[in-house]
Amino acid sequence: MTITVNTKAYNLDVASGNTVRFLGPGHSFQAVDSITFARTAPKPTKDFAGVSRAVVKLTRTVPTGTDQRANIILGGDTHTIPVGATEADVTAALADYAALMADVSVKAFVAKHIFPK
Repeated sequence: MTITVNTKAYNLDVASGNTVRFLGPGHSFQAVDSITFARTAPKPTKDFAGVSRAVVKLTRTVPTGTDQRANIILGGDTHTIPVGATEADVTAALADYAALMADVSVKAFVAKHIFPK
């Protein structure tokens, strides 16, 4: 399975339990370029059916200065931008994240918890 985000192909890496991870063209031993889908089933009580949760996260390593690198993480409730990341790197990651959020596989995952195939 491959997900294409703004012309970048992310290929299935790991599918285990309630998490699926795709690796992108920038992924290497020294840099992360990944999309992760994770889900949590509802935990019902006697009075309430519970709340299911779905998280889609884009993680990308970017340079932050002299010989330093850190990850941009977009998704869930938190967006993590490392100090020293350039505005261009943040803008590019946000554009890819916006395209990812518009993808039909994300819509199916969030609405029905169906992992991309």
